[in-house]
Amino acid sequence: MKLLAAMSGGVDSSVAAALAVRDGHEVVGATLKQWSFEDDAVRVGKGCNTLDAVADARRAADVIGIAHYTFDFREIFERDVVDPFVADYAAGLTPNPCVRCNELVRFGALARKAEMLGFEGIITGHYARTDGTRLYRARNADKDQSYVLYAIDVSKAHFPLGEIASKDEVRGIARELDLLNADRADSLEVCFVGDGRRPGDVVAERVPVAVRSGPIVDDSGNVVGEHRGLAYYTIGQRKGLGVAAPEPRYVAKLDVERNAVVIAAAGGLGATSLEATRPRFVRDVAADGERFDAVVRYRGEPAPATYEATQDGFVLTFDRPVRAVAPGQAVVLYRGDEVVGGGTISNSA
Repeated sequence: MKLLAAMSGGVDSSVAAALAVRDGHEVVGATLKQWSFEDDAVRVGKGCNTLDAVADARRAADVIGIAHYTFDFREIFERDVVDPFVADYAAGLTPNPCVRCNELVRFGALARKAEMLGFEGIITGHYARTDGTRLYRARNADKDQSYVLYAIDVSKAHFPLGEIASKDEVRGIARELDLLNADRADSLEVCFVGDGRRPGDVVAERVPVAVRSGPIVDDSGNVVGEHRGLAYYTIGQRKGLGVAAPEPRYVAKLDVERNAVVIAAAGGLGATSLEATRPRFVRDVAADGERFDAVVRYRGEPAPATYEATQDGFVLTFDRPVRAVAPGQAVVLYRGDEVVGGGTISNSA
């Protein structure tokens, strides 16, 4: 099979490409230029979109023995990922840009380009499993990334790392291949935000009027502090509030109309239901009354819930209250290890 390997320069995507070659596939590597920083030096060796990352990917391709190309996807990435991210944060939401990137860029625009060039599928270093029609959690539960893949077209997706039990095993394969990035640190930050910055900084640069200081209020409406801008806060956040209280307080709501951060004790964070829009299903659309394990944040704990379709998406009713349900985040529906689908949280109660 002729496959295009998306190579970020990290060890995971490099080993994924190497494993596909080992399995007899005809593989070509491709690195996506998605974002430009004014000073790449501040991010050397720490993630995607740097000069170092492109060089690492090219070196890995040389070691593996495959051709390597760089595609300029900056305009696509800006339109489909960065602009919606900024708009959502400015509206008091908490988006997950990786979900949109996977759906619209890697398994959207890149998959279309690959097909145009004669490739039969896309390889990535994601930790997940697929049989071409269904999507499953990875064998390595600690690294599982199926949550951010629920919206993709799995028919062209190949995840060679899905069956590998540990990250140490992946690094071991890289060392056996003499890959220079075998011990490169994982990238954990949002790729276009940068080290030492927060999403609010990106919003402040692009939509300054959307990042204004305002009151921090408790769940009784009392003003107990001042915030620096809603874009710097997320539902469930505890640290950085600057509010003294006899027990810990958490962000319970971002009130855009009042430009207020509402805080509450842990007991005030539970939601018994949520509404979701932009529904996406991997294979079969869910039916009213179906039971799923719902995950409301990346690496979140599954919560048993009952599904009901609506005109714009669906409603989930939880068996027990779920903490820190954040509008803008993805909710993903699981049946055991299988990913059924998901949507974007629009409201909770």
